[in-house]
Amino acid sequence: ISLTMNISIEQSEITKLSEELDMFSALIDLYSKGRASEYLFVSEIKRLEGVDWKKENIFNQLLAYSVFGSAYCALKCKKLDFSKAYYTDEYVYKEISYYHNVQYIVARVSKEQWAALYNTALHLYCRVYLCLANAYDHIGRFCEAQQYYQLAALDDCNAKNVEINQGYSYANMHAFWEYE
Repeated sequence: ISLTMNISIEQSEITKLSEELDMFSALIDLYSKGRASEYLFVSEIKRLEGVDWKKENIFNQLLAYSVFGSAYCALKCKKLDFSKAYYTDEYVYKEISYYHNVQYIVARVSKEQWAALYNTALHLYCRVYLCLANAYDHIGRFCEAQQYYQLAALDDCNAKNVEINQGYSYANMHAFWEYE
């Protein structure tokens, strides 16, 4: 086995933290459906954000940054009035930051040719384009949102969500310019 493949396997190991992230992902779903308290949800975010993710394997970094992006999206959506742009909403900016971290990690996986992580990385990468497009739309950065929708549309799995969300984005853009 080559050194690259050994590193690839090592970087893709499922650990105790991987399982914690999986449980946290389930908590995000419960919170989004109104079946978990905000206090519990936010305290779990803070606990997991306390982990030094740069010291963890790449698989856990991919999962963590993706899950944190989803968590801040869930917090944002609970408070979001979709008729307004949120230029200063901290949840949106944290969501965007975490999704950009996913992009960085995916680029690293590709550059270093860690084959054991390709499928996970590419699946998350395509999903992140859609999430970034929605986040940029929510803060009124419509041009960037449209660029990310175009990239998200390259994955057939995103086609329906891109079409729906891009339509909302065009409506938001029109309403924003009409309001301003």
